[in-house]
Amino acid sequence: MKKVILPLLVLSFLCKEKSFSQSERIIGPVELRMTDSLCSGINKIDLSGITTQEEAIAAYSQCVGEHADLLNDLATERKVDITDLAAMKKIGIDLAFDLYKIKCEKFTKLSIAMATKTIKDLSQGDLTIGVLKRIDQKGFNY
Repeated sequence: MKKVILPLLVLSFLCKEKSFSQSERIIGPVELRMTDSLCSGINKIDLSGITTQEEAIAAYSQCVGEHADLLNDLATERKVDITDLAAMKKIGIDLAFDLYKIKCEKFTKLSIAMATKTIKDLSQGDLTIGVLKRIDQKGFNY
């Protein structure tokens, strides 16, 4: 009896651990093509002419608009309706994450420009890229 319970117990813990782990989202072929097209389009943008947040958003929106045919195909690939605003917002967020994952340098600078009200200078010295390993909350008084 003990020989049967121990393997079942170990197997149940392994299945439980696997169910709680976060899975990586799989990028489809249309999404990969859209990400590559957006990155090449963004790399053609002259960032020195962008001085406000509105100009940065307009430049990115124009780049996405140039690839509207791929956007329609991406919505079809994800099996969502193109008029569903929540689903299209999720697609836009996923595209931004994909651009960041492939390390599209000008997208990082452009996203900083979209997040700030005024742009002083987007030189490389003002940009820090990294990964947070851990955030300690020790010593914080609430």
